[in-house]
Amino acid sequence: MEVKIRPFELDDMEELLDIEVSNFPKDAYNKAHFLMWYTTLPETFLVAELKKVVGYILISKENEHAQLISVAVLPGYKRQGIGSKLLHAGIEAVKKQTAKKVEAESRVSNKIAHKFFAKHKFKKIKTVKHYYEDGEDAIKFEKEI
Repeated sequence: MEVKIRPFELDDMEELLDIEVSNFPKDAYNKAHFLMWYTTLPETFLVAELKKVVGYILISKENEHAQLISVAVLPGYKRQGIGSKLLHAGIEAVKKQTAKKVEAESRVSNKIAHKFFAKHKFKKIKTVKHYYEDGEDAIKFEKEI
């Protein structure tokens, strides 16, 4: 079955919140966050759809830098290339907006994210101490596009 990447729509909200909570139980974004991004990032707030929404990506752009806010795939649909397709589509969207670099961060403990970023040629830049609310450090990543 072919994955369709398309802009987020308000009707996707409940599925999106399920994806968010299942992936980020400690620091899930809420509905208000997604509504804000829906209005401010319409070209770079994308979802992956099969028969339902199974993933999403959010990227913001400022000047020549883009910030990967979040990318997530519903458990049960991981390891099928959906996250990679979302990342590629998100990067293409910010390249059209003249971004030259994408930055991202993840928890030090999130080894799956580290492998994902390495697979897509992101470089580790630095560790940021106490980045998350619970005090965990973050690793910052960067990729030229």
